[in-house]
Amino acid sequence: MSLKDGVFKKMRTDEGEERPVKPEVGGKTCPACSRNYPAYSNIVVCKYDGTLLIPTQHFNRVFEISDNVTFANGRYKIEEWKGEGELSNAFTAIDTKSMQKVVVKIIKSQVLGGEPRRIRRFADMLHETIALQHPNIVTVLDCGIAKENENSLPQVYVVLEKLKAFKNLKSILRQYGPMAPYVVIETMIKACDTFEYAHSNGWLHQDVKPSNIYIQMNNEQISVKISDFGVAARMFSNLEWHSQGTKTGSIYGNAAYISPDMTFGLDPSVASDVYSIGCTMYHVLKGMPPFEGNNDFGTLMMHRDKEPKPFAEELKVPKELEAVVMKCLQKKPENRYQSFKDMAADLNAIS
Repeated sequence: MSLKDGVFKKMRTDEGEERPVKPEVGGKTCPACSRNYPAYSNIVVCKYDGTLLIPTQHFNRVFEISDNVTFANGRYKIEEWKGEGELSNAFTAIDTKSMQKVVVKIIKSQVLGGEPRRIRRFADMLHETIALQHPNIVTVLDCGIAKENENSLPQVYVVLEKLKAFKNLKSILRQYGPMAPYVVIETMIKACDTFEYAHSNGWLHQDVKPSNIYIQMNNEQISVKISDFGVAARMFSNLEWHSQGTKTGSIYGNAAYISPDMTFGLDPSVASDVYSIGCTMYHVLKGMPPFEGNNDFGTLMMHRDKEPKPFAEELKVPKELEAVVMKCLQKKPENRYQSFKDMAADLNAIS
């Protein structure tokens, strides 16, 4: 059996998916993958992805939304917590108007600056994301303020289509390890077409990472969906930065995928999204991101100062594909691809 056949057989026959368990009080939890560790454990970083663990009771406030059962005038009924990312917490829910299952993401109020005025303004700006319609972009169905009262910050929600038979690259990495190069090539060609469409319409993503890219395999054909398009962009434009402010991984998302230019204050651009997709490609091909420091700051410094290591021969990454990845990971924005159209052309040329 070839590697190609093996990959497709696994992905077609494996219908199971890890389901996060709502953490109990006590212990520690990884905010990236939601794995739980007992209170007596001496582990301080997740052994699966190296993320710093946090006290599990931190999650208590996440489930405040569950206390209401429904929100948005009773339209959405929360069913199950799915997990936590850098910017939001995700739930499955029922849209009681259409009776369809949807995904609801509750944006973390603290990453919006913790000020009600800014949070409400972000909710207003987020409506712009509904206008971005493309077959390869996860559809934003609704957004607004989930709850707002005197005793708590307003919570912004985003309602997304619930994908069927799609898995994000992060979950694929967790289950199968590094991906076959041909799968990465086909996935990234379609992703490039999607990014090119969005950029031509004035949209940047600004939070490209494996958990935001979903694929489905059907008869050896790959379908792609990109999630959270424009959410981060609208979030950052909503923030009012002061001279002493810093733009760090805690705001922009996972430090493993942040371009050096974004880290150190340059305006976001197509080139910064290109760098992030390069980090994503490197991760799914090798099984680890190009740079991993002891903490987020250390990782950001490595993006600035270190060069990514070439792929090991046993990974069988074509040299042409490696060249595409390394061009994406150039330190200077002007040395990267200046459009995803050009990047897709190089990917298409790989035999």
